[in-house]
Amino acid sequence: ALQIYAVTLLCIELIMFVYAIYRFVSILHETKDLSSERIERSGLTAMSSILAVSLFASVIYILFTLYMGISPDASWLDKYPEEQLAFMFMNAGLMEEITTRVLYIGVPAAVISFIYYRKRSSVYCILGGFGQTRLTWALILISSLIFGLEHYEEWGWSKVLDAFIGGVLFGYLYTEYGLYASVLAHMVNDTFVLVGYIGFGASIEGFAMLGMVFLGALTVLYWILSGRRPLENEEFGNVPEPPAEGHRGYWRRH
Repeated sequence: ALQIYAVTLLCIELIMFVYAIYRFVSILHETKDLSSERIERSGLTAMSSILAVSLFASVIYILFTLYMGISPDASWLDKYPEEQLAFMFMNAGLMEEITTRVLYIGVPAAVISFIYYRKRSSVYCILGGFGQTRLTWALILISSLIFGLEHYEEWGWSKVLDAFIGGVLFGYLYTEYGLYASVLAHMVNDTFVLVGYIGFGASIEGFAMLGMVFLGALTVLYWILSGRRPLENEEFGNVPEPPAEGHRGYWRRH
């Protein structure tokens, strides 16, 4: 049964990855310009940028905590064999997004949107991608705080702020692009953590991590120098509006 679940989980994540590639290729086919603003704001590009920024922020935070003489307690990982750890981390990318982003952001947004607009299509807020509103950011901050505190029992206090920052970034991906974007970014992030812990292909993982951190630093620098921001041109309303075309109306915003 566990093997069937693992295969099902992998298929779901693979479908999400294929969808991200499909949207990127569709936009590229429409614009025929790899440097267009739509390509820059596509789900795949956003996932890569936010993931890189998340890893960059984590490395800076870890270096700071080490300088202060504190670090996350990873001793609990020693209790599990490598195969079980691989399953746990693969499972976390999907399940933590469902229990944190969907439950604490999508469901409240759907309920409040329905009460506000009286449209059944508000239910599609659960799948994310409904954009930025004042309600959205209140829910992102609340869910990120819960997400950070959930890491305390196993990792200690030093992991709480790091997880909170990750929660904000994944929450942005979920609300702006959809569940598929936050799940994929979370999954890749956890893969770096897992590979780094078990030491499998340590040199490859080290080069990949260094590359992502470098990309994250470049992304932040680009935002600063170009004056671009992830929330640029967003018109902040109070409550997410229901989509006109079901979930596709949300996920095809970019």
